[in-house]
Amino acid sequence: MALNTELIGKEYAPLTVTVEREHVLRFARAVAEDAPVFVDAEAARAAGYPDQLAPPTFVTTMQIMASA
Repeated sequence: MALNTELIGKEYAPLTVTVEREHVLRFARAVAEDAPVFVDAEAARAAGYPDQLAPPTFVTTMQIMASA
């Protein structure tokens, strides 16, 4: 499948999404992500993060919510 080069430089409107801890936790469980920083806020803080992290692929859920 070729890339659509007409989309190069396309800008999208800003989007604000509220990410809830429980949603992140359910997603992490669904994709079998068990790294402590993704399932435990205290573990994430101990690793130097301000709070629990979302798995990198979590962004797909925001894409789905934005297109609804």
